[in-house]
Amino acid sequence: MDEKGIKKGLKIFGTVFIILSIIELVSVVILWNAPLNLEGRKILFQDLILTSNIMPTFAKYIFFFLVVSILFFLIIGVLHWKISSKINFDDKTKSKQLLFLGVLILIFSFIKIGYITFLGRIRLNLKNPRTLLSAFYNVNISPFYVNVIWIFFITVVCCYLIIGLFEGGGGLKWTLIIKEKEIEKENKT
Repeated sequence: MDEKGIKKGLKIFGTVFIILSIIELVSVVILWNAPLNLEGRKILFQDLILTSNIMPTFAKYIFFFLVVSILFFLIIGVLHWKISSKINFDDKTKSKQLLFLGVLILIFSFIKIGYITFLGRIRLNLKNPRTLLSAFYNVNISPFYVNVIWIFFITVVCCYLIIGLFEGGGGLKWTLIIKEKEIEKENKT
């Protein structure tokens, strides 16, 4: 583990966060305008969430928090790029920041997967009650690309969880290497 490796890793992780977040935002816009066929009438997903009484009121808040979490990960990506330019391998503060960032990514990834899961399990108020997720996976109700977008959201969160584990582990290792160097200096004097 050296300074170049840390800089390269942070830039790669930052790039992944930025690209996936932008693709997710585009996917949200596409999903927002997706037509759904519920009980014989066509309704846009945005109307389902905002104006209809088919979904509970709190569903719009969950969807809003899902979009906010996407923006959070976009900011995390930009932060990775900023941190990578100012790294000194012997800087104890930067190593702890990397560890903290990895843990923060893990926490917010679990929160985001909670939003996705909870939104998918919301029951729709229809004659034939079903969850939103079962409506997404039913070809008669929603287009195929809605299913792909939903799976993409879950895949991105899994990718974020893996990055959080790697980053947190790298920050911990970096902190321990600095600590070992400090102990060696104390023993020599």
